[in-house]
Amino acid sequence: MKRLEIEPTEVFQRIDGVLKNDSEKNSTDDLIQKIEELLKAAALIAVKGGSRYIMPVDIFAAQKYVKDEKVIKIFNFFQIDLNDLEGAVVFGRFRKHLKKEYIFWQLPKFIGGFA
Repeated sequence: MKRLEIEPTEVFQRIDGVLKNDSEKNSTDDLIQKIEELLKAAALIAVKGGSRYIMPVDIFAAQKYVKDEKVIKIFNFFQIDLNDLEGAVVFGRFRKHLKKEYIFWQLPKFIGGFA
């Protein structure tokens, strides 16, 4: 959420507001099915990103694949585009690696001959 410049407390307040105003109660089976869908999507995102584990950021990005109007309402409130979210997560995961390799891009060409 830091990269999106969104305060976590504001997100939690918005989620509480949406849940309090929700008169529809989901059954346990429906909730389990939604959680399974979310975790399957998160696992695919993690594997696609080269990770062996599902990280919280993968679960966050997997929201795109779970068609829930409450989630969409919250993302729309913060103007988060669900289609760009997965790409941003994958790019953010590799940002540290890119910074390390960027140092080599800046070295003068004559140093490359000594390798």
